Amino acid sequence: FDLPESVLETEELRSAEEGGFDFVWPFDQEGLVDSGFEVGKVLCTRGWCTLQVPRSSDLRSHAVDRAQRSVWAPQKQELVADFLGHCGSGRATTIDPLRLNNEASLSATLLAGPALDPIAAFDADISSIFMALCPIMWSTLGFTSTGRTDAMIWMPLSSAAEKAQAPREVLCEEDIEDGVLDRHLHFLKRRRLCFVYLVHTEGGRLCLYTPDGLKAKRAIEVPAEAGRMLVFRCDRFAFG
Repeated sequence: FDLPESVLETEELRSAEEGGFDFVWPFDQEGLVDSGFEVGKVLCTRGWCTLQVPRSSDLRSHAVDRAQRSVWAPQKQELVADFLGHCGSGRATTIDPLRLNNEASLSATLLAGPALDPIAAFDADISSIFMALCPIMWSTLGFTSTGRTDAMIWMPLSSAAEKAQAPREVLCEEDIEDGVLDRHLHFLKRRRLCFVYLVHTEGGRLCLYTPDGLKAKRAIEVPAEAGRMLVFRCDRFAFG
């Protein structure tokens, strides 16, 4: 573009700590390796990183419409915080916490080209960031990865009536016998990175907490803005 200087404005970008973001995530393959290394360095030193992922508002709207038609499942009350965060609530899909998508299957999916399903398009963004981090995980973060879980779709309850009607379940003897608790504990021991992708928001903030005795200590607040992704180390932070 050839624009006159009179129409140009300078805007100072906020740091991630001030409510901005660390990086804009690239879609070109050439920039993925370098970007993964930069994200890994931030995760190593600070434990969390915010990315701005440029997706169109139309695609986000289509994703919201698609998500509203998802099959929602009741969450076990004792396990909700491990999936939806501290004081988390809303509707969510289920995932098998022990089922992993390995690097080979993720690469094949990404190489297949743009996804037609809008939800799959956003899921591919998570996979591309994960794949860019894989080569440097051991040298930068001190652990290796065997894959990533499926994404969980999470939407808020829009009214008090919905909250009152939301199905609630508690762990029971059958869950213990079926191995639900054992699988969940294995999942908690194994997970290392969490990716929270904000496709559509109406304001609010995400908070990261560090352990402080028996109480959670609020450490970081990140504005909940559409197109923002928060990546953090599960061994150093919880969220809410």
